[in-house]
Amino acid sequence: MNKSANTSTNKRAESVARKRGGMTVPASPLNAVKLDLAIILFIALVLGLLVEYTVHSLPLQFTLLVGFGFLAMGWLIWRTKRVLARHGSGQATTLTGSENTRKQDEYGPQ
Repeated sequence: MNKSANTSTNKRAESVARKRGGMTVPASPLNAVKLDLAIILFIALVLGLLVEYTVHSLPLQFTLLVGFGFLAMGWLIWRTKRVLARHGSGQATTLTGSENTRKQDEYGPQ
């Protein structure tokens, strides 16, 4: 009985899930842009609720929300370009799924 308990403890210690310190995301230069996106989505939700109850004109509601959307889109594009320029454009290009599959077929798994 002691041996089986010891074996199960060893299996847990060798588990891949146990070796990790929790859910982590690898460091990325775009993490700041991801944070900006989360903040923009929260502001959009709050703005949507506020506009619904404070502005009675539907065209004005539409204009405010679309304007915020374009402003947010421009901000995210500008921030992304700035971050990618700072970290070099070589890191910005990645292989798509089909290109990656073709490359693995030619050179083996990477």
